[in-house]
Amino acid sequence: MIISMTSRDWLTNYANLEGLKWSLKGISSRLKYESGIENATEILTSQYQEFEEDFFQFFPEIQYHCQKFIENPIF
Repeated sequence: MIISMTSRDWLTNYANLEGLKWSLKGISSRLKYESGIENATEILTSQYQEFEEDFFQFFPEIQYHCQKFIENPIF
């Protein structure tokens, strides 16, 4: 899997809708049940502003907790 990830540059492709769509379609094809996950980019696009607002509200919290962890790792 690592060879496929690096040769197809999966992580960079996650940064755009087409890359996400490709990934989710692949996941969907491997599932044994109908999940509808391949339609997630359509939902993301149609509700982008709401997702963006949630992200910018939540992201400072993530940054805070990451900084606390860096200062005092628990391991």
